[in-house]
Amino acid sequence: MTIVKMKRLCLVAPSAMKRKLLRELTRYGCVEIESGEKFLADPAWTEFLEKERGEANAVSSQLSSMNSALTILQKHAPAKGGMMVPKRTISEADFYDEEQISNALTAAQKINQLAQDITELYNRQNQLMAKKCFLSPWQNTDVPLDIKAGKTVSLIFGTCPSSVNLADLQDALSNVKECKLVLENSDKEQHYLSLLVHKSVEEEALDALKPKGFSTVSFKGYSGTARENMDWIDAEIDQNIKTREALVANIVEQQTERQVMEQALDALSLDNTRENVLNSQLYTKKTVYMQGWVPEQATEQIQKVMQGNECAFEFVEAEEGEEPPVLLHNRSGLVSSFGSITELYGLPGYKTVIDPNPFVAIFYFLFFGLMLSDAAYGLILAIFGFLVLKKAKPDGMFKKFMVLATCVGISSFLWGAAFGSWFGNAIPTVVQMATGKEITVPYILDPLAEPMKMLVLSLGFGVVHLFLGMGLSGYRMIKQGHVFDAICDILFWYLIIGGLLAVLLGAQVGLYVALVGAVGVLLTGGRHKKGFGKITGGLGSLYGITSYLSDILSYSRLMALGLATGVVATVINTMGGLAGNGVTGWILFVVVFIIGQAFNLAISLLGAFVHTCRLQYVEFFGKFFEGGGRSFKPLYNKTKYMRILKEEN
Repeated sequence: MTIVKMKRLCLVAPSAMKRKLLRELTRYGCVEIESGEKFLADPAWTEFLEKERGEANAVSSQLSSMNSALTILQKHAPAKGGMMVPKRTISEADFYDEEQISNALTAAQKINQLAQDITELYNRQNQLMAKKCFLSPWQNTDVPLDIKAGKTVSLIFGTCPSSVNLADLQDALSNVKECKLVLENSDKEQHYLSLLVHKSVEEEALDALKPKGFSTVSFKGYSGTARENMDWIDAEIDQNIKTREALVANIVEQQTERQVMEQALDALSLDNTRENVLNSQLYTKKTVYMQGWVPEQATEQIQKVMQGNECAFEFVEAEEGEEPPVLLHNRSGLVSSFGSITELYGLPGYKTVIDPNPFVAIFYFLFFGLMLSDAAYGLILAIFGFLVLKKAKPDGMFKKFMVLATCVGISSFLWGAAFGSWFGNAIPTVVQMATGKEITVPYILDPLAEPMKMLVLSLGFGVVHLFLGMGLSGYRMIKQGHVFDAICDILFWYLIIGGLLAVLLGAQVGLYVALVGAVGVLLTGGRHKKGFGKITGGLGSLYGITSYLSDILSYSRLMALGLATGVVATVINTMGGLAGNGVTGWILFVVVFIIGQAFNLAISLLGAFVHTCRLQYVEFFGKFFEGGGRSFKPLYNKTKYMRILKEEN
């Protein structure tokens, strides 16, 4: 992989051609259009260009309507879908069929209106239920709620807390003549009362009851008894439910339009993206001015598009200090997929000398498998990734992660087979339970029995990984013309670390090699400083040996996580086999095995992903990586439901 060279595209297009132009550029997916607002601060540009005003984005409201309609349709008539369902393929001509989009918008409008009617019915039902709850305590009262007691008598309905004794209420009215208090109902919260009182003493009666918590209840707007009102409320609720069911059935009937609506949603999404781009550009009365970036190898193709749309244009080199977007050229799809790991960390700068992705692909493959290190887990992961790629045919970042999952699954399978780990020691455990015999699964290295060999293997990988990172840093220095720096900062450290490793392996000559390197670092480590700083700088640089040793020891996590996966899997198998070779024992084993192994797989996958990334980001990238690049974001046919078949012109 290499970083693709970019050309700046500057163009002036007739306003009448702007939508057609962007649709064609989207089709090729290799032009990034920048916002024109950055020029508004420059009087030289604003003298003859301005941002377009007053043109509303009608597509945005159509897109919102379509999104809402599909969400509603999915709620009432769920479509069969999932990770394994591939996008439907469609030709470019059919994809932008205006009649289809118009029909889809009509269907969406109908669904949204039906949903709005359903919402209104739900609101009405809530109101009816509130009325019913309000009337329920009075349902046994046979007096009409709108009764006029008479010219001289008032009938007052009211409530008071249920904690109040009814006898106390009667005592409170003992001094009030010509009134009668009747208990209509009670619940845990309140007493429901009716008070028949002569109008001449009405205020006196209410004043007497008020200290007891009595408050009046108004039935304004009601006629007839509470029971009669509740009956018609129940009837209206029943009708409400039937009407809602009919409306939902109408929505379900619209599922025949689902595919055309999904197609329209994708088409409108692309149109909306292009409209947002156009709204950020600068215009004259009859033209639009745009700038962007194009990969150098695509300029000839884009030139034809420009000429076909009556554009004035030019491709120019990036100016000094300008940072073009970064696009990595992938000779291999596998390397591209592992490049997604680099993108999680950050893209290299546009002018960087080194693309790290090929090296990340190799070591991520090795390290992830070594950390997961179980053949069965690896098979599960690889088969899962392969099936998703085969059945769902994903694209974009999801496709990269599925390819990545397949690759690291294969790696784990290979390492696990080498270690003899198949769900830990599941095979010997099952044979032991079934036959009472002990067997050994073939292996090359048993990490549990020989952890020191596993540690040496892990640290060996660490040395190679770090040496590669240092070598890439030296290569960068040489390419930039800093050969002496490469000798001082890389070669001398090669001598120190390599010499010490040779000593550990029994080659005493390594001590002299390390001393040569140490002297070189001591003499040159402070070369960029002045005076006494040259000496202290050398000492400080030499102290960096602790950092290198720490980095090498970090690779012991390869052993630690590999052992953890096997140990936990073995413990799970041992726990499952505790009940012996009976029906109960096998049932227990299957239950413990499925739950335990699934848990161990999930935890081990997470650990392997995190720690393999850490070894790349911290130990490896820390030696040479030059970040700061921003991703190349061209206009392209990014769709949710459809896969557009590109037609040759």
